[in-house]
Amino acid sequence: MERFGWESKIRVLVLIAEGALLVIEVETKDELTELIAAGAVLVNVQENDELDQGGLKFDEHWPLSTFATRKARVSPGNERPLVFYCRSGVRSYKAAEIAAEWNESSCYILQGGYPRFL
Repeated sequence: MERFGWESKIRVLVLIAEGALLVIEVETKDELTELIAAGAVLVNVQENDELDQGGLKFDEHWPLSTFATRKARVSPGNERPLVFYCRSGVRSYKAAEIAAEWNESSCYILQGGYPRFL
């Protein structure tokens, strides 16, 4: 996966599988804008009944409760960075951790959930 020059500014949350895989926290709207410009896929992991509570415009909706059915969409070789989000960041972190293992590359989450990015 392409490395972004601003990645050094982002705090790394977790090293997975001997340091090879990362869940990276996006801290600012500018960082999110750069990821989207680079072709990132914004994935909402909220449940269906939470969608009416608000959020960001997203490319994909993968509720965490059905996340296991998305493994083929997150397979190795997917060149587009995946940015997961939910309201608080807890479910997005879990989704990114799973996807990083499946995809064998880094994944991103929105620090503190989507309200900070509205």
